[in-house]
Amino acid sequence: MGLVNHAYPVDEFEERFGEFVRTVADGPTVALSYTLRNVDRAARRTLEEAIEAESEAQVFAGGTDDHAEGVAAFQEKRDPEFEGR
Repeated sequence: MGLVNHAYPVDEFEERFGEFVRTVADGPTVALSYTLRNVDRAARRTLEEAIEAESEAQVFAGGTDDHAEGVAAFQEKRDPEFEGR
């Protein structure tokens, strides 16, 4: 499924995991929640249902303040400051 893209030695794992958690926590939480929900439900959906769910999530997430902030941050070449809205 492509969910694992790094493997770390045991002595680096906790530090790297903490970095990952901070990255996710600082991300666009609304979009991430839809992504996690769709991944979790994918095995129980037909392809058509999965595409419809993804389409709905894209429409909703694209209308959030976090989406606008992400676009603005990209255009201004700065880090985004997401607020979960």
